[in-house]
Amino acid sequence: MKMKQSILFLIALLFCFSGISQDLSQQANDCFESGDYACAEIKYEASYKLAKQSEKQITEIKIQIAKWCLEKLTSANNEFAANNYTSAKEIYQELLTTNFNDNFAKSQIEKCNLFIEKATIKTLHISRSNLIFNEDANTKNIDVVTNSKFYTVEKDNLPDWFTVTVHLDYVTVSCELNKKRKPRSDEFVIMAGPNRRKVTVTQEGKKKHKYVSPEVLSYEQISTPFDTQKENNNKASNTKSDLKKTNNVYSASKSGFDMGFGFSTDETDITINFDFEINNNYWIGVQANISLDGDIVGENFTGTININEYSEDIYELANNSWAIGLRVGKQISNKIKIVGALGMAIEYEAQNRYDQFTILGNNGYYHVKTGNRENSLYAAINCNVSIAKWFAIEGGFGTRGFEFKGIIKI
Repeated sequence: MKMKQSILFLIALLFCFSGISQDLSQQANDCFESGDYACAEIKYEASYKLAKQSEKQITEIKIQIAKWCLEKLTSANNEFAANNYTSAKEIYQELLTTNFNDNFAKSQIEKCNLFIEKATIKTLHISRSNLIFNEDANTKNIDVVTNSKFYTVEKDNLPDWFTVTVHLDYVTVSCELNKKRKPRSDEFVIMAGPNRRKVTVTQEGKKKHKYVSPEVLSYEQISTPFDTQKENNNKASNTKSDLKKTNNVYSASKSGFDMGFGFSTDETDITINFDFEINNNYWIGVQANISLDGDIVGENFTGTININEYSEDIYELANNSWAIGLRVGKQISNKIKIVGALGMAIEYEAQNRYDQFTILGNNGYYHVKTGNRENSLYAAINCNVSIAKWFAIEGGFGTRGFEFKGIIKI
């Protein structure tokens, strides 16, 4: 009788341990799914001690997985605390491949994405910053390249004579017909992150049509002998006048060296030109405009550093420009000369960079030219007024804005 009771007690005790082991295993699974891998490891080890021999191998595997997840979680948290968000994100993603229900890892990945996006340097490049239209209604495009999620255009202060339409990677600028003879100009701004790129839109005025008079009889056809004599007298008088002009002060200076400054809505230039007189009070020369408004900074490392090297140093794309042209002038009085200039303006692009270790460049700032550039027409018309025998002033307007110069006559 006592033997039978002992056997029944052992059977009951075995069932009790089996139930406890199964309960611990379920608790361990719950801890694992919630992402509490330290709790899961402890529960699995306790379950292992009470598990049947056939269940021990599976429980041992679960213990090793819980340990691996705990190590990965600790490593990811350390990377996150050190602001290494890209590395932390990769480790959190590894955890999700093992435990997709880890809500903590999911939330940490979202935080990493926000910090990575915030730390990414926003760039913005537009294919051209100056649009010139003739008097007719027309449309032109500007390509937009940026690593921002989106870009916008300031439209609050746009004039009523042109519109700007935003597309995925370009904007469309459409001008209405200019019915007036006066040219018009305005600007708008393209923005992406902290970057702003100004675009100037200019439209020419309505051209004045030349009046052609109907055919009439020439003076020779209706002239009389008296008129012929009068004409001969006038020719003699004109010849004397021409001789007098030849000796006047039109050609008081044979050449000049001109320096000055030109101003525009988006350019500030230092302008240098050299002119000389060729014949009959006509002048010819050359002119160079060098922009002082360029936003390229630091030492030039073009050719030394490839545009794809050390890309983490890039913080913006910048531009600079210069122009060169041929000058032609005509002396119209003893003090006034009209001068026109025609040539080419070149705008080139560079990557502005900052080396946080200050190994490269001046205080860490340097640039690398990308090889992208845009050529456009340069034209100007100026009026030159003599103030003294050795000095004159010159002013006018061109495609790079208002120009003003002081002239030294040699």
